[in-house]
Amino acid sequence: MSITIKQKKFADEYIISGNATDAYKKAYENIKNDETAKASASRLLTNANVKNYIEERMKQIDKGKIADQEEVMEFLTSTMRDDENATKDRLKAAELIGKRHMMWSERIEANVNNNNINPYEDLTTEELKKLIQDG
Repeated sequence: MSITIKQKKFADEYIISGNATDAYKKAYENIKNDETAKASASRLLTNANVKNYIEERMKQIDKGKIADQEEVMEFLTSTMRDDENATKDRLKAAELIGKRHMMWSERIEANVNNNNINPYEDLTTEELKKLIQDG
């Protein structure tokens, strides 16, 4: 991915402001006309190398903003172990860690109403055997 210094500056300014025209004018300081800057910025945004650079930078920025699984587990663990935290917060952290590691399962009660009638429920074992033999 090879981009010029000015293309990189344009891309970085575009990431900051979201305004391609302004970003172009900052990267290419000799351009003062908004229409010229707008047209040139539009072309740069379709340049594969510039586009890839912007996408990669955005991924890096987003990665730093969103906690991954490891960071969440480290936070919960430090919260649970820190004696200065409120007991309820430490217990909640421990509960969430336990759920993550499936240390226990939650109890689910089900009330199943089966309306199917069993025509054989009142028969004795002997009567059921006779039915089977008679086929």
